[in-house]
Amino acid sequence: MVALAIALEFRRRRPDARILMIGPDTRPGAASPASAAMLAAYSELQTGDLDRPARLARFELARRSVERWPRWIDGIARSARVATPEVRRGTVVIGREDDSSLATIEEAARAHDVTAVRMDPGSIPGFHPRIVERRRIAVRIDAESSIDPLAALATLDRGSIEAGIERMDDRVVALEPGSVALASSTRVPVAGVVIANGAFAGDLLATRPEIARTTPPIRFGVGVAIRARLHRGIRVPDCVVRTTNRPGGHGTYFVPHGPSTCYVGATNDVSSRPRDFPRVEELRALMESAMDEFSIDLGDAECRPVIGHRPLTGDGDPMLGMIGPSTWIASGTGRDGFTCAPEIAALMVDSLLANEDLFPPELRPRRIDLESRGVYSPT
Repeated sequence: MVALAIALEFRRRRPDARILMIGPDTRPGAASPASAAMLAAYSELQTGDLDRPARLARFELARRSVERWPRWIDGIARSARVATPEVRRGTVVIGREDDSSLATIEEAARAHDVTAVRMDPGSIPGFHPRIVERRRIAVRIDAESSIDPLAALATLDRGSIEAGIERMDDRVVALEPGSVALASSTRVPVAGVVIANGAFAGDLLATRPEIARTTPPIRFGVGVAIRARLHRGIRVPDCVVRTTNRPGGHGTYFVPHGPSTCYVGATNDVSSRPRDFPRVEELRALMESAMDEFSIDLGDAECRPVIGHRPLTGDGDPMLGMIGPSTWIASGTGRDGFTCAPEIAALMVDSLLANEDLFPPELRPRRIDLESRGVYSPT
């Protein structure tokens, strides 16, 4: 999603440029197609985020992107001459009366004149949790939304083809001055390069030790989720319903992607390498939590597990901006990459055209004290 967004934005501003996207056509375990595609900023906040400059910068990036999404995806769809995917409005965040993350969400909403209304969770259409708790409270945020990630990716993909953006089914294995080395043993000369290959960005940074020394390590945030097909008689919510984020994990969320399909996510297991398959225990725990929190009727749905690898930095904050002469990176976004794609693309192209890093200083990649660490190696 991030790579496509950057390529399309660069094409929009530089119609005469040659733009080449290098990457495998088939990418099992990629984060974008496995995502829930919640277009969220406020509901992602946790206690203390508004007091930390890097977390606040990340929130602002997401907030501006959420506002842009409907017009942005519609513009790309029109250029690609395809139907615009539906952007579904509304997110309900469920917590407990003493949940300080809910207070943080409400504080941020007030600061930006965004309506965040407290409501009884029992009034959510289709809300039918297995466990009923008196202490549950909910906040509805109409400014947030969701989209079917596969439909959104297909729209951007078609848009890139219509825009004449070239593709190469290969894999970059090393960054070199003025070129990139490919797995096929060829080299491609480049005037500039943007690394936007998710969690595998760490492997590329490791080929440039002088860069790797000053950037946080990038690991694989293994997320397991379920896409479910519903049938008549299953009662589920008609909008995004999610718990607050929890320490050590991302909480649980339910996302409708159409009248008969939905997404339930997600686990978060930080790993040094990717995994091919979900674990049975992960799937069991995920569905138990979803039935406890949202709807017991999900047990009757037909489902297909998905696995994706979020790019997670060692300090938990995105890496966005310049890492060397004519070399840029957009990674480490966790599960915010899909949401933040429009704003990341705009800031990246601003930076490329100005040859100046215009991303928030707190999110720029080269932020590690040389005295505090050795060379990062993904192995």
